[in-house]
Amino acid sequence: MARALAARPAVLLLDDPFSALDVGTEERIITNLRGGEGNLGGATTLLTAHRPSTVALADRVLLLEGGKIVADGTHTELMKLPAYRALMSAEPEAPASLAHIADMLFGIAESEVSAAAESTQNREGSPTGEGGGTQ
Repeated sequence: MARALAARPAVLLLDDPFSALDVGTEERIITNLRGGEGNLGGATTLLTAHRPSTVALADRVLLLEGGKIVADGTHTELMKLPAYRALMSAEPEAPASLAHIADMLFGIAESEVSAAAESTQNREGSPTGEGGGTQ
């Protein structure tokens, strides 16, 4: 990102640039970027984002569904829409557990995943299959 900004582009395209960062680091970087010469050094910035905290920092938000714009405005304006509010509140507080992901993807109850993991540990003697149990 630093290389892109050093060239002082008129337009800057960023595809979910903060996805691998924790929220605190993301906020510090955005604050530093916006604090320079206005909005990212004056560049018109198009940013895709999946993390609601990133979306909330935008000057203008376009909400897409099925490739079509279904809402357009500032974060504050869009917060008046029940569907947008629900989307913004969907941000997870912490990474999902493996059991939760299995439930979401395959409809496997978390208790089933836990039972399967326990069964595997009992058969193998330990989570890694080494020592500590009978085989």
